Amino acid sequence: MGSTIRPQSPIFCISFNLFAMWICSLPLASLLACVAISILWHFDETTRTHCKVANYLPSISASIGGHMPETFIWRVGIALHCPRVLILPYSLHKYFSAAADRKYKLKTWWFSLLNLTGSVLHLLENGALIVLTYISSIDNRDVHEGSFVVFMVCSIAFMLLWRTFFIQKKSLDHDIELLLIWCGCLLFLQTQLVL
Repeated sequence: MGSTIRPQSPIFCISFNLFAMWICSLPLASLLACVAISILWHFDETTRTHCKVANYLPSISASIGGHMPETFIWRVGIALHCPRVLILPYSLHKYFSAAADRKYKLKTWWFSLLNLTGSVLHLLENGALIVLTYISSIDNRDVHEGSFVVFMVCSIAFMLLWRTFFIQKKSLDHDIELLLIWCGCLLFLQTQLVL
């Protein structure tokens, strides 16, 4: 007699929103854990400066890259966060391709080119950020510095390009308008910090 295949019942269920929130909160949770451990265990080493200025909190780079277990915690948090970071450019590319035709009536050759360019810039930005995480300036200064430059250039270019996706459309959704305003503010802040 033929056997019937029964679908296996799930071992546990978790909502996608909860899973996404957990994955997206990993970098912040890792950073907060690293800063807390740096303050508790390595306060003198992480707040010391060459110019003898008093620091009351360690810098981010001193917190995540100076000592163990902080470096390990940061790298594991980013490693678990990496798949989302690498899938997001592809998802945004597909979303903008579908939304351009359906919602914004922007299905032209230049929009497809801008969409592809934005996805590549986003992928390069996130890739450079991952390289910054795993190759410290102590390990290889040139690679670390080059990754920082690629990260800054790609993130600024991506934000500028992303804003142009919706510039032609006069009546945008309120959420997208708010998101564009935040992107503009972050772009301004980021360019001021670089200069």
